[in-house]
Amino acid sequence: MSQADLIVGHNSDSFDIKKISYKFIKYGLEPLDLCPTVDTLKSAKKYFKSSSNSLFNLAKEFDVPMKIELPPGTMHKADNGCEKSLKKLVAYNKGDITAGASLYFKMLPYIKNHPNLNKILGEKQSPKKITKCGSCGSRRIKKDGNIYTNNARYERYPCLTCGSSTRGKKISNK
Repeated sequence: MSQADLIVGHNSDSFDIKKISYKFIKYGLEPLDLCPTVDTLKSAKKYFKSSSNSLFNLAKEFDVPMKIELPPGTMHKADNGCEKSLKKLVAYNKGDITAGASLYFKMLPYIKNHPNLNKILGEKQSPKKITKCGSCGSRRIKKDGNIYTNNARYERYPCLTCGSSTRGKKISNK
């Protein structure tokens, strides 16, 4: 996590990162300097209206690879050192990663507050010449129309890889 440029997870801001921070304190470790995060649960709540925003349900609805079911009490047992439960938890987490990654890429074009990867990676990009997608980093973009905000109009650069739009140079005030 300390070497990541971006952390993506489902309910990661409210659960995973807090759980990790708790364990770091418990075991006397130094806190991590965290990079930007994308929490797909927050994005699902903000941009979609599903009957349930659980990872399991969204994976099922969006037809992405499913994670495995975890028997009740497994997390508690693993937390207390049960080797068998820990192995089940590892398998469960691998399924979580697969489902979460697939869900993230399905949702990516709709996440309007996604951190700009070009800025995170320190890549210089002039708004006058957009060369890479701000969401996925692909060079497969094209100028197509405009993006309007409350105060201005900008060139629009949709990504042919992920479907997100990157905002280019300011054309005018509204």
